[in-house]
Amino acid sequence: MDLFQGKLYWPETSRNSRRYDKLEGDLECDVLIIGGGLSGALCAFLLGEYGVDTVLIEKNKIGERVSAANTGSLHFMSDQMLTDLIKQIGDEKAVSFYKLCQKAIDELARIAADSGTESGFEKKSSLYFSSSKSDLSKLKAEYELLSKLDFPVAFMDEKEIGSKFPFTKPGAIYTLCDARVNPLKYCQAVTESATGKGVKIFENTAMKDYELGDKKHTFKTNGGIISAQKVIFATGYDTLDFMNTKKITLSRTHAIVTNPLSNRERWYEDCLIWETKRPYLYISLSDEKRLIAGGLDETEPVGGYGRKEFKRKTEKLLDSVKELFPNLEAKVEYEYNSVYANTFDGLPLIGEHPKHKNVYFLLAFGGNGTVCSMIGAIIIRDLIKYNYHPAADIVRLDRS
Repeated sequence: MDLFQGKLYWPETSRNSRRYDKLEGDLECDVLIIGGGLSGALCAFLLGEYGVDTVLIEKNKIGERVSAANTGSLHFMSDQMLTDLIKQIGDEKAVSFYKLCQKAIDELARIAADSGTESGFEKKSSLYFSSSKSDLSKLKAEYELLSKLDFPVAFMDEKEIGSKFPFTKPGAIYTLCDARVNPLKYCQAVTESATGKGVKIFENTAMKDYELGDKKHTFKTNGGIISAQKVIFATGYDTLDFMNTKKITLSRTHAIVTNPLSNRERWYEDCLIWETKRPYLYISLSDEKRLIAGGLDETEPVGGYGRKEFKRKTEKLLDSVKELFPNLEAKVEYEYNSVYANTFDGLPLIGEHPKHKNVYFLLAFGGNGTVCSMIGAIIIRDLIKYNYHPAADIVRLDRS
């Protein structure tokens, strides 16, 4: 499967990142992490903080696969509204998951500060607007619930939106605790910080075979054999063979990145923008003030798109952006699409495998992958250290 097509933006911003040796020889550790994307990096950081003897292996280079195709918008609100999630899993679990998302953004900020390296992380507000008048009553109900639960939100009516933005919409929730990030720089910074906490990192080290045991797991790589008491699979789509694929659907999302915007082309607080319509348009600014927009999600086409369809999607996405920002003169400099997975209930798959002891999975599938990666790293750290996390049941692998 081609995980992405086109020219990615983030690798152009990170040309002097640290490189790690390939594994040469055998070793033992308490925890092996397989996968050097955002999920693996965050697990490595948290376990390193607790002094856990940890090794991370990546078959390519740190952060340069799916993480490099991430558009970098971080929301505490899920793609599934809290009012809908409550109907699905109940009040207690749904609110707990939303609170965990809010905490995850704070934790991502803490780790960015601890890393001491420029990661493109910045706290931002978000405008979540009603795409049509028919969506407005549901959006208002969502706002009232979030406000009642003390989430940091405000409501903008049509007049206020029109006074702050070059477009009008029936209404919007304005959230005050979201963020944006350069996902590749962030992944690289967090991984490097983890090495300072004792974590061993190996690039160009691919797992070839494995044997899961009762007390010890053995992994044969292209550079040596690793023996570990526990293992975390943070390999995303490469892990699907382990899972019940009926729980997962694959889609593609298209994205564009423009040249840097002038001050007059920017908008209120440079906030993140997204909408109630599904699939939705999402917009943000990079730290270089480039406009990043994505959307047009559809079921994964086998082999990706042909050149004509690829260009058509770029043009359609740019047209959607210009409907909101009619004075925009920016040109598209990067265009790409990437595969993402959704689960049957819209929640990530995180936790210990029901049939294999001390084998953990962090599959941050869905539209809010970075936030779910952080949630997963917290949960798995606590399961490894304490054999407990209060939200583990919500995202467990064998939920029905």
